[in-house]
Amino acid sequence: MRPIQPQIPEPLQEALQATGYLLGGNDPAPGLSFAGSTIPPRMHTLTPDAWWRSNTTRSNPNIDDSSNPTVLFKYSESINGQVANWQQDAWNLGFTPLLWVVTLDGIRVYNGYGKPQKPVDKDKNLLKTFARDPVGLSNLDSYAGRLSMETGKFWHSAPDVTRGTGVFKQLMEHLVAIEKLLVHDGLQRLEAHALICRSIFTKYLIDRDIVSADRLKMVCGRDTLPRRS
Repeated sequence: MRPIQPQIPEPLQEALQATGYLLGGNDPAPGLSFAGSTIPPRMHTLTPDAWWRSNTTRSNPNIDDSSNPTVLFKYSESINGQVANWQQDAWNLGFTPLLWVVTLDGIRVYNGYGKPQKPVDKDKNLLKTFARDPVGLSNLDSYAGRLSMETGKFWHSAPDVTRGTGVFKQLMEHLVAIEKLLVHDGLQRLEAHALICRSIFTKYLIDRDIVSADRLKMVCGRDTLPRRS
């Protein structure tokens, strides 16, 4: 078997081959990328080993657009406490419906749109588990293989994977709630909108280390953004 470049763990390679994301000769199917060959999506704790972008996302309301990953693939020797953090990273991206965690024992498929859970509840977003044997890999292919994703079969079998529980829906609900609180506190609606937009932009600058805690304290008198009390 000719090795693919870059090298990926054998269990992940096996799963990708069985589900059509790797073609004959270990050539990546259209839309498949590997860490090391291209820059992975920006996340805090999850560095995916591979990711796949669907060519038919524009016709599917559960995927944001064809430029974003549809499936993230992560290899780990075993399921560990990082899984909840990986799920949160996938959710924070806002546009990735599925996270596969491939281990020595099997493949676990998680709902990328599922709301983040505490580590003890990490399996609440678990859709299905598949064994690393011919039957398990065949079932995985039927459930979420490339053909199933491209033809839309997967979406009919997984109604819970919907942007209705995604980060952008949650963000809009939070913004509406914040607006109501600020208006209740006496701000005009346009003033509330301006404050919310400036706060989001400031938080972005802080998270990207463009504005340091020292700089924020010098300008605003505190080193973190205050919460509404």
